[in-house]
Amino acid sequence: IFLEINQLPRLGETIQGEGGYTLCGGKGSNQAAAAAKVGADAVFLGQVGNDPEADVILKNLADTNLDVSKVIKRSDVPSGRAYIMLLPNGDNSIVIVGGSNMKWETDITDEFKETIRKGDYLILQREIPEEVNIIGAKIAREAGKMVVMDAGGMEKPISKEMLNNIDIFSPNETEFERVFNISAKSEEEILTHVRRFQKEFPHLKFLIKLGENGSMYVPPKGDVIRVQACTNIPEGKAIIDTTGAGDCYTGTFVAALAEGKEIKAAMTYASAAALLCICVKGALPSMPWKEEVTAILN
Repeated sequence: IFLEINQLPRLGETIQGEGGYTLCGGKGSNQAAAAAKVGADAVFLGQVGNDPEADVILKNLADTNLDVSKVIKRSDVPSGRAYIMLLPNGDNSIVIVGGSNMKWETDITDEFKETIRKGDYLILQREIPEEVNIIGAKIAREAGKMVVMDAGGMEKPISKEMLNNIDIFSPNETEFERVFNISAKSEEEILTHVRRFQKEFPHLKFLIKLGENGSMYVPPKGDVIRVQACTNIPEGKAIIDTTGAGDCYTGTFVAALAEGKEIKAAMTYASAAALLCICVKGALPSMPWKEEVTAILN
């Protein structure tokens, strides 16, 4: 649910909104749809609730070429929601109400497990319980698959068990500080902390999203790879809404890897996709199609 406002309200303040609208989104669905729209053979594993919005969500996801046949419909909770306060410059603040996203059983279904084993990559995010992510990650790694986690979602710090079962961890600057409960105000400080964490988790690669400053990939050994943010805004377009940009980056980055691109090329591809994303209102509707990303790169 998007609320267009001119400024964020202060504590106790009531302000007049400029407009509002409802669109489909959510970190997991955004990332899966982003991958599917640029050509990945993507399957979405998740849950929706017992409300009319559930059918709308599934139809919107299916329209992105995403396989939603495995999605569970729960009868005891509503679908998850996000309330997004959108400022005129495209910046936003978001409140999440988890609903069915947070109401999981103690294990995942056998169908989910088999689907994970059949895939090449598993993308995770933190809008579902961490124990569910850990189960999925362990299954993927036992099957020799790559696990990529977008850090967005949950406020609390990430556990060591989770980090031990991830191949690539991808936060933005704010998420990096939050999940590790640290302060890092520059790329140099971020890199210092990453190298410290990699001493404890020597398998872990970091893909840091730096907004207008691009992105940075830090392997445990070897050179840091930096890619500048794409600035080639298509004619007639403008930056209007940053919602979903990080999800778009993560989904298209993994899709590019699955297509056979090297890390730097995948980062460049994801940067172009993320630029297109922020030129469209909403989250799910703003994920670009492959032809659009190819055109901006060319």
